Amino acid sequence: SFPPVFFANMFGHAQDAEIQRKRSQNYRNVFDPQGQFIRPKLSSGQWVPNFDPRATGHTPKYRDYTEANAWQSTFFVQHDVKGYMQLFGGRDGFLSKLDQLFTAQPGSFTWRQLLNWHAFIRSRISGK
Repeated sequence: SFPPVFFANMFGHAQDAEIQRKRSQNYRNVFDPQGQFIRPKLSSGQWVPNFDPRATGHTPKYRDYTEANAWQSTFFVQHDVKGYMQLFGGRDGFLSKLDQLFTAQPGSFTWRQLLNWHAFIRSRISGK
């Protein structure tokens, strides 16, 4: 169970537990089923255009990820792994996407992407 839900229930705060349970499912709102990435959205609810899973930001004004990119963020739903795997079509679909992480080519990078590349490499080396 997601820790804030667990502790809220443990201390008798059922309403707070329900709020946190609902919030813990927000990853579903930023998961793009076509590309199978956690992706940024515009305030209109549309996906940010010109998406590159290696980038940390897709608009000049904002970084869409903090110390991460789509590759890393896509594998950072740790509190509902079984539910998350269903978005990939189940365990096999999830494992296929995970395999893609380890075979993705870096391509050419902007300085902005390069500054965050260390975190991508760290995630590949550590397996996290």
